[in-house]
Amino acid sequence: MPASTAAHRVGITMFGGWSPDSRYFAYGSSSKNTSGLWLLDATTGAVRLLADIPACKPCWSPDGRFIAADVRSTNQIVILDLQSLNLAQGF
Repeated sequence: MPASTAAHRVGITMFGGWSPDSRYFAYGSSSKNTSGLWLLDATTGAVRLLADIPACKPCWSPDGRFIAADVRSTNQIVILDLQSLNLAQGF
């Protein structure tokens, strides 16, 4: 399933980026009910919410372990650890 198809099911897409191994596509999206940082598995087409934040412009670390994103409401950068799903904020 193309990333744009999955993103349109969720809401308005706010940019995105492919993981270093090209298996996942991270993107910010908002709809009437939620804004968040989402992850599309390009192999299965599964979409899941990583963080319930108004994120945009996600960028992957070279090792694929972290995603940095801009939080639209605060103009700060957050870093999400994909193993623990912990957010570091305030950068």
